[in-house]
Amino acid sequence: MADDTATIELNRPEAQEVINALSTEIATESGPEEERALNVREFLQREFDFQEPDFQESDPGDDDGILTLDPSNLFGDEEDGTHEVQLSRGEAAEVDRALAEQEGSSEGEAETIRDLRERLDEQFDLGRG
Repeated sequence: MADDTATIELNRPEAQEVINALSTEIATESGPEEERALNVREFLQREFDFQEPDFQESDPGDDDGILTLDPSNLFGDEEDGTHEVQLSRGEAAEVDRALAEQEGSSEGEAETIRDLRERLDEQFDLGRG
């Protein structure tokens, strides 16, 4: 690959899987790997308009302080569709590592993760295939 960056198309559920995997990765990494994972996670959160926190007051006029999950942040707008996301080869490798660790866990969708990893390998020539 002549250029160190390429684009990959992600839909909202795929982006959420990547964000979840990177969040786990950030908790266990340090140094440049942690920084790279954090940067990609924050970029995807902005790109797909994931809100933090994903909670809202149950009734704005109610003073009981109960928070409920905001359904719009759980599913998002279907019209958002897919986004072309530009990553460096190093960022793609970091995403692939995070997804590999997530793939065997009970969290996430294994098929979605495998598909994402294959597409990352094809687009960035990560040497997995």
